[in-house]
Amino acid sequence: MVIDEDTNIYVGTSAIKKVYQGDEQIYSAYPYIPVLYIRSNHQQYIDTGVPCNQLGRIVTKFKVNTIKTYNWMFGASGDHWGARQNTFGIGLSTAESNRGFCYNDVLDYAFTNNTLYEIDYRVTNGSQTAIVNGTTYTSNFTGGVNGNHCYIFALDYENWSKEGERSGVDLYETILYGVDQITPIRDFIPVIEKETGVVCLYDKITQQFYYNLGTGSFIAGPEI
Repeated sequence: MVIDEDTNIYVGTSAIKKVYQGDEQIYSAYPYIPVLYIRSNHQQYIDTGVPCNQLGRIVTKFKVNTIKTYNWMFGASGDHWGARQNTFGIGLSTAESNRGFCYNDVLDYAFTNNTLYEIDYRVTNGSQTAIVNGTTYTSNFTGGVNGNHCYIFALDYENWSKEGERSGVDLYETILYGVDQITPIRDFIPVIEKETGVVCLYDKITQQFYYNLGTGSFIAGPEI
């Protein structure tokens, strides 16, 4: 992590103020301890509170640990089966070919375990595009998410957010942009909440914590 010597601010996604108490470095300016990532194990998920029809772009970085039959990294669907043309988001499925935009057994993209991914996902004029580690993939998109919220580690629609369909990843960062694909609406960083010790996400825009709505607990990566 690089520090700007003039402003005493970390340069990077965390943007944490560097404060000293004697010789001890502390983070008194913020109610959290930043960590490199938070880990899910197919049990956890987070509701961002933002309807997908208010979003046009999501930038995220994560490492896949395990992929089960139907796993979703983020998004919402207006279709009972999660058909990709009616699904805003990224799936990590190993099953049927109509599951999500990116999936593991057909043309668009094959995610693999123990691999770090940086994705710039966009929806524009009836199409969805994902730049995955520098390579661009496209698919059609007809909408129909019906104002369902964008979930992280899961998909917001009927049974697709249930345990088993949630992802097993290390999440490093996620930024949600409005339909203009420029204005950030959420800027999530992985943290430990100081007051409770809970591992969760913190949004730098709303300055709020976002907690696990599933079962179990997130596991914190190393402090940064």
